[in-house]
Amino acid sequence: MTSLTYVKGFIVDSVTGIRDEVDILLTDIKNEKSDHRHALIVGGAAGNFTVTGIDVGDKLDEVLLYHVTAGDLDSISDLTAEFTISALNTINNTLGTASTASKLLVRWTKA
Repeated sequence: MTSLTYVKGFIVDSVTGIRDEVDILLTDIKNEKSDHRHALIVGGAAGNFTVTGIDVGDKLDEVLLYHVTAGDLDSISDLTAEFTISALNTINNTLGTASTASKLLVRWTKA
């Protein structure tokens, strides 16, 4: 089973400053060999974040920080190396990068 989610975003050319609106396609793919999941959550101070459905033993594939200013997507940073799955429904990056006023896209594979 595959579910699709579209998210509006912006790409800004760093040279010209021209901003283009884009649709970002997020997918959940389930098959016999894998069970990929994703969640878009509100950022905050470094520490615990709730990610419903993630569990110890799952594989954390990616944590991306979406930097947003005045509703526009400015940049994306890969914070995967900072995070661990610390408990049921919880990821943690204590002493890591704060993501206040931003969004985190979390992708993982179920065990």
